[in-house]
Amino acid sequence: MLRYWLLMIRHEEALAATIKSAPPAPDDGIPNVLEPSRGQTYFKLPPEKSDGGQAELLGVLLRERRIHTLPLTGDRIPFFEHWLQNQYRRQRFAKGEADALGEVLIGFPTLYSSRRGELATLLRFPAEKLRFLSASGEEFVPPKRRARENKQVPPPPISLELLLPELDVEVPYAVDENALSRLLGCQEEQVGMLARYLRDDGPHTPRDVISAVLRLLNASPEVEISRTAWFDEGPDPLADPDDADSVAQDWLKVLSAAVDRRAMALVRSFPIGLVWDGGAVYATHHLQRDFEDLLDGLDIDLNAPLGRYLTSRPGGIAKASHYGHTGKAPTPDQRAVADRFLGSTLTVAEGPPGTGKTALILNLAAHTLIEQWSKVTGDDDPPEAPLLLVTSTNNRAVDNVTDALALEPGPERLPLALRVGSRVVLATTTRDLLERTLVWLETTPKPDAASAAEIRRDFRQRIADIRDAMKPVRAARAADETLRELHQERAEVEERLSKAERERADRERTDTLPENTDASLVAECLVWVRSAARASSKALRRHARFAEPPRADNPLAPADLDRALKSWAEVWSAVPEPGRELLESFGFLLLPDPPDDEATGDEWHEALESLEDLMDDAELDLQGRLTILDVSREDDPEFLRERLDAVDLRIAALKPDGGPIEVLESHLRATLDELESGLFDHARLVRELWAAENKDRLVDAVRQVLKEVEGRGSLRTMAERGGPFRELLRLFPVWGCTLLSIANVFPAVPRSVARVVIDEAGQVHPAHAVSALYRADQALIVGDTNQLEPVVEVDAREEARVIRRARGQLDLARLEPFRTLSNRLTSAQSLGRLAVKNVPRLRDHFRCQPEIIAISNRLCDYDLRIHTEPGSLHWIAPRLKTPVLGVHITGTQESFLGSWRNQTECRTAIALAQELVQHGVSPSQIALLTPYRGQLRALRDGLRAAGLPFDDGDTELENPQGNLFGGFQAGTITTGTVHRFQGGERDVVIFSAVVTEERSLPFMNQRKNLVNVAVSRARLHFVLIGHGDVLARGPVTAELVRAVPEGSWL
Repeated sequence: MLRYWLLMIRHEEALAATIKSAPPAPDDGIPNVLEPSRGQTYFKLPPEKSDGGQAELLGVLLRERRIHTLPLTGDRIPFFEHWLQNQYRRQRFAKGEADALGEVLIGFPTLYSSRRGELATLLRFPAEKLRFLSASGEEFVPPKRRARENKQVPPPPISLELLLPELDVEVPYAVDENALSRLLGCQEEQVGMLARYLRDDGPHTPRDVISAVLRLLNASPEVEISRTAWFDEGPDPLADPDDADSVAQDWLKVLSAAVDRRAMALVRSFPIGLVWDGGAVYATHHLQRDFEDLLDGLDIDLNAPLGRYLTSRPGGIAKASHYGHTGKAPTPDQRAVADRFLGSTLTVAEGPPGTGKTALILNLAAHTLIEQWSKVTGDDDPPEAPLLLVTSTNNRAVDNVTDALALEPGPERLPLALRVGSRVVLATTTRDLLERTLVWLETTPKPDAASAAEIRRDFRQRIADIRDAMKPVRAARAADETLRELHQERAEVEERLSKAERERADRERTDTLPENTDASLVAECLVWVRSAARASSKALRRHARFAEPPRADNPLAPADLDRALKSWAEVWSAVPEPGRELLESFGFLLLPDPPDDEATGDEWHEALESLEDLMDDAELDLQGRLTILDVSREDDPEFLRERLDAVDLRIAALKPDGGPIEVLESHLRATLDELESGLFDHARLVRELWAAENKDRLVDAVRQVLKEVEGRGSLRTMAERGGPFRELLRLFPVWGCTLLSIANVFPAVPRSVARVVIDEAGQVHPAHAVSALYRADQALIVGDTNQLEPVVEVDAREEARVIRRARGQLDLARLEPFRTLSNRLTSAQSLGRLAVKNVPRLRDHFRCQPEIIAISNRLCDYDLRIHTEPGSLHWIAPRLKTPVLGVHITGTQESFLGSWRNQTECRTAIALAQELVQHGVSPSQIALLTPYRGQLRALRDGLRAAGLPFDDGDTELENPQGNLFGGFQAGTITTGTVHRFQGGERDVVIFSAVVTEERSLPFMNQRKNLVNVAVSRARLHFVLIGHGDVLARGPVTAELVRAVPEGSWL
């Protein structure tokens, strides 16, 4: 599974890689073997000047040649130095010399975006191997570190060899669907139909794929492609005019010209190939390093969070008392999840929209702080906190927690959480928080000793009071745990009793043993059969040798045979009479006595040979009978019934009316809530007293960490050394970090992080959770599989390439249900559910007005309990008269940016936003959301023209997966696709559906996730703008139309 995920991650990154263009390299450069530069991650495959060279190149791109050798000149020199520097890096980290490059990809034609300075290719396929050759033709071997230190390095290679895999797949090229839609303006429905053609109508030759792509590029952007057969119809655009069966010699130029005709502004196409290192994308660099370490032999404890996650082995469920909160007391569901998390190895919980996942995590942070300082008896240093690490792929989910603990209390308070992560995060947010901490330490005076001692005494007394009040809780927990174990024992006994009764019935139905047959008799017969088998075998061997003609090497005397026959007679005579009857009842035919003379010797010999086979059967039969008779007391139905009665008596004696937990909740909850109120703030004050008292030591530690962050861009090395990093762990009990950056901060030590919370886990790629779970001693996976799932760009065709490259190391049958494909809804949340016995759900909803969240309730069967206070902006903006409103628009859906836009909807949405702002609604209360990138650009252009402030999210058009660092700009209208806004919320959400053609409905209706997220972002008002008649024809979008009350269509 780990190997599969690692290969899939590498392959997906290679497919998604953006290649930064580099200046042309001189042809007469010399590779630097001693100190290679960073080089560049690609080189070009231009047509050679000679016809033969061009034909050879085209043969490579058409997959007709498997080996292509090129001189090491031009841009192949910096590519070699890029490879060599990776080799030296792997030597430094003792990773060996393999895989110095990621997946090497070959693609064509080459697209250049001048706006972003990036290269891409429309079609691509993987190389099987790339190697550099010396003048002798041998493969170049990089020198070791000691040789380089002594400046003893070999001459550089003089050529590069590409080896292509055999053409044994149904689709010879991967098509860059993003380039087709984003750079060339093809409609997503057209691109989807091309993907179906390549997937379902194969196998395809290289020419088939290129022809199909050309047909799409030559078609109008508005043409509707409803059948895959469309790609096989009409003249072949690749055919040579003089020979329809041949490919035109300038086919690469034909393809490049077609690309140029469709290219968006500032995008050009070149009729050349490109070879690049697909592993030169560093988004998952740290994660891949963890996978390599695990595959190199790091142990995985199967009882730890990662072991349970990877094996789907449910562990026991235990509870520990959770206390303390940052503000409002937790709901019963939140408390139940927290208790289970604090007492169990792996906990998984469902968190529908607005049910307080962030509040749950903040309360866990409060518990962590209180737990840390409750262990301090005087003014001593606290122990290192049982670190709470909050993580996700979604930056917003992490920042929601760390900002609340580090920034929102204000500069007069010492930050409680530390946000860490990638180099960018460490150089900005981490540095800012550490500098803020430094200012607090340097400017806060040391406290008065007497006052500090009194505050600590008060805190310890509050802890003692809570522990006294918690005694009934602990007793109830113990009783509840005992009840749980008794019910589990009862279920196991019931299962064994049912099995025992079935086996007894089978014996009574099939048993042919004589009545009252004793098990000991069967055992005695079994011993006899085994002895008889040995004796008969010995007699046979001796009789056979006796019957042979005399030889020097066969001195067997008649006395030897006599002894063998005597041995046989003794064994036979040892069978008791009841045993003989038992054997006869099995059909065991008794043999005559041994022969008296040679006349009957042959007959007896044949009978003895038959006896050996009979004895084999008898041994098996007797062993089976003995198993039936020899029923242990523990498996006897009467004994099991007695045990079941005893368990029932213990359950009845332990369980009072109402149950212990119910009694606790009804009688003690209010008292405990009152005692816990303010306890978090008290613990925070005690922490700040300690920090002020130890400011000199802490200032030195923080400065050292700041120097490390600014110099190396990583905390991992410092963490491995301890020292100042350990002071940071003592100072900050809560850390926040995205999943892909965890290995940049924390060493790969199993169970080294006390508690890990993976938030928004329904959006987490299942492999991305591995680093966090490996380091976790306890883990909570919380999210919602009904919201947006991970973005996975690899389909079954690409997976097949990965499996083939693994060369038999992967077995798909064993990988279910862990496979990660674009059409499978596999996430960390869905896999986590398999590893626990039951999954609690948060059901108390606090965000949306009831009419709004009712849409999600109907779509997803959440069964939420709505606690939202009534609210409306109707008193400010009269048009907002109900929580759910609609604007019926019959505009036109048109192609734009390879996506869709609807200008009429766009103007309506902007006019409504403008009206709301003019009436006094703050721009920061409004979000304009849409499913389509084209409409998003149109909305932003319209807002800019109207002079309305909006967040600048242009990077989203370049990064469709969102997860942008830093969130949205304050005081502006939020704009974005629905995918970007998961985790956000606004008072007013204006949703532009865009669609006016029924063929585009599947995008929003195949799954309920997108609409569910869009709706549940709105706190007070959700405004649907769209073609109501068309939307009503989709099973999911129809819910939006039905939710608008009569009279609320604007």
